[in-house]
Formats: sequence, structure tokens, C-alpha cells
Amino acid sequence: PDFLKFELKKDDSFQSKTKQRYELKFAIPAGLPSVSFGSTNLARVKLKTNHPNAQEIEFRVQFISL
Repeated sequence: PDFLKFELKKDDSFQSKTKQRYELKFAIPAGLPSVSFGSTNLARVKLKTNHPNAQEIEFRVQFISL
């Protein structure tokens, strides 16, 4: 859904010489009409990256917004 916002934040406390870890938070802006995405109609969110082996990552998200 276009209204779904997200924040991607690097975990600077993660220690590795070859890897990085990120925290991904989804948010629904206040004031929108109620919506429900459940087990039979999951919301699909696509994240584009600059990683050569994962240029796009798709998440299937379940949530209810009242």
C-alpha cells in the first residue's frame, strides 16, 4: 500500500567485519481510514537496494489499522 511508511536504520552496535545489520520499522500515518491486511490478503512491500544479490526485497506484512 502506498500509505505505508517505513524507516530503515543501521544498527551501529552490530559488530562484524563483513556484514551490516539494519532495523526496519513500518508505520501507518495517523488520520487514514481503517484498513485490515490479514492472513488471506497480506500487504506487499517492496524495498529496492544497491546490493548486487538482493536488488529488491519483498515483505508480506500483516496489520490492522483502526
